[in-house]
Amino acid sequence: MNLHSQLDSPGNRVYVYNFLTTISKENIVSSILKDLQSKPRKISCKFLYDSKGSRLFKEITKLPEYYLSRIESILI
Repeated sequence: MNLHSQLDSPGNRVYVYNFLTTISKENIVSSILKDLQSKPRKISCKFLYDSKGSRLFKEITKLPEYYLSRIESILI
């Protein structure tokens, strides 16, 4: 059984809501399926945050305890 038929079987339905208006739903689904077929499996973090979550994450990265984003920006 291939991955597409597994995802479409009863009890395994996957719903995709597109909050990334610059990326088509087809590209999102394709990217997620590709990531889930990789070893190790993964899902890009850009698919895990809505707009409220993204704002919260940006605020968290400004905290002194969260230096990683600032260091990455400096290195780039």
